[in-house]
Amino acid sequence: MGQGHLNARMALGSIALLVVIMTPRAAHACTAIAVGRNASANGSPMITHSDDSGGSADIRIVRVPARDHPEGSMRPVYLSVGTYPRLIAPERSPDYAADLLPDGLLDRLDKRFYTPLGYVPEVPHTYAYVDSDYGIANEAGLVMGESTCGAKLVAAPLGIMNGSALFCIEELSKVALERCATARCAIQTMGALAEEFGYYGATAQFGSKYAPGSEVKGRYPNGAWPGLEQEE
Repeated sequence: MGQGHLNARMALGSIALLVVIMTPRAAHACTAIAVGRNASANGSPMITHSDDSGGSADIRIVRVPARDHPEGSMRPVYLSVGTYPRLIAPERSPDYAADLLPDGLLDRLDKRFYTPLGYVPEVPHTYAYVDSDYGIANEAGLVMGESTCGAKLVAAPLGIMNGSALFCIEELSKVALERCATARCAIQTMGALAEEFGYYGATAQFGSKYAPGSEVKGRYPNGAWPGLEQEE
């Protein structure tokens, strides 16, 4: 084969590879963007988050009120469901009551997915916050965004597929908003809970052997912090 033919074949191969790389592909993966206070026009840190879940997510924005908790209280931890409804938990917010669901839906749901996986000790006071699939922001000014990232997490949820992990990123983000006023506190709280009680990745409850990880970025009035929560 002549050098000219070889060069032509290599060029065609490079073009084909480039086309494959640049071809748009659907991805059910969230993206978070953090802007530090030194990078914004008015000195405010900012967080944004796209919840790219393929159209099946529960897109409601729910306000969870602040509460004082008696000594010895336990906080229920629910399964990461990923579809509508994400929670049936009227003790957390009236908007999570079962009687607000469309007629007939409750009878079709797998009740295992809406029973607490377990409980963790509650703190004396929890902040009010707003959430969607993930925790969004609390009254102290702590704001979060979640981004899917590469990981191989082999843990499964407690009581499902012989799993032993209690937390996924959705519930971790909400516990952090309940308890923290700074991004540093949120990162430390989520990491400690994941280490103590176990962490499973998104989709693990549906039988995925290897589930993707999640990265959470936190913003509070004085800055923005990235924090990686990836515990097996």
